[in-house]
Amino acid sequence: MAGGILGKLSDRAVKAFVAKAVPGKKLADGGGLYLFIPPSGSANWRIKYRIDYKEKIYSIGPYPLVSLAAARVARSEVKALLCWR
Repeated sequence: MAGGILGKLSDRAVKAFVAKAVPGKKLADGGGLYLFIPPSGSANWRIKYRIDYKEKIYSIGPYPLVSLAAARVARSEVKALLCWR
């Protein structure tokens, strides 16, 4: 299984997902982190979170410039900042 609980993605699953590059698709890693393919076709890491019951999205950066491991670190940092809000 590729998505779900924190840290369930593998580098292999991410590479396979990007190789298919279907615009509008998401690949979830858990904790709000996912890889999104916009209509342009480039893959981007994003974090989904909520503030005052409103959904927000924070963009981390493009894959492969930002690796899966780096995206997970960024997710942890963003989540930590949100806890202090």
